[in-house]
Parts: sequence; C-alpha cells; structure tokens
Amino acid sequence: MPRQIDPESFGFLATDIARMLRAEMDRRIAGSGMELTPGEVRLLAQAARAGTVRQSVLAERIGVEAMTVSAYVDRLE
Repeated sequence: MPRQIDPESFGFLATDIARMLRAEMDRRIAGSGMELTPGEVRLLAQAARAGTVRQSVLAERIGVEAMTVSAYVDRLE
C-alpha cells in the first residue's frame, strides 16, 4: 500500500521552507549586482564552511553533479 504524503508533516514543511529560503537567496543574489550565479555563491558558501574537501563533497552538499562544481570553479578562477 503506497504511503500518503501529509502536507502538514514536519518533513514536508521543512522542505517547503528550504525551497522558499533558496528562492529568496537566489532573488537577493540576482539583485546584488555581483557577477556571480546563485550556484556559484552556494558553492563559495559551502567551500567556506567545509574547508579543504573534494569537489565531489561540495557537489553533494549543494545538490549538483561534480561536473557542475567543476564548471563553477573554472568560472570563479
């Protein structure tokens, strides 16, 4: 029997809040005048928090493929 999704559950609400926070962050980055994409900013923020780690770890933390992180790093260089 398939499980029903409860839109009032903690997990559903936490995911919804995370989505809204990410959208707000993306809007602020776009309006900041920085010549960085939201993905590049997320990468920089995670790199600052994580210290020296492999690009694959950063990719996992920001929810993208390792090749995407590589492209971000190339542009940031």
